[in-house]
Amino acid sequence: MSDESWDERIEAFWRDFDEDDRDGMRESMRMLVAERPDGDAEALYEWASVHDSLGYEQEAVDLYRSALEAGLDGERRPQAVIQLASSLRNVGEPDAAVELLLRG
Repeated sequence: MSDESWDERIEAFWRDFDEDDRDGMRESMRMLVAERPDGDAEALYEWASVHDSLGYEQEAVDLYRSALEAGLDGERRPQAVIQLASSLRNVGEPDAAVELLLRG
């Protein structure tokens, strides 16, 4: 395992993200997520984000909700709310997106 922290490796993943390598990106993130305990809010958020970025918005919606329910906090929380709202809009739930943004 690398001496880099998990967050540093997540940052490197997003710097090198290649939407044309859908399977590779999902597998790389899956490996990073697997390093964290089941139900880890930050891991759920990152797993949601990779799904969202690759066009799997419906899967991302459920994962963002799970991350928020698991207590996601810090700077990832507002990002998750915004990204969840965007995904909700993309899957045809604009009213849910607006409600989410209004309650923060």
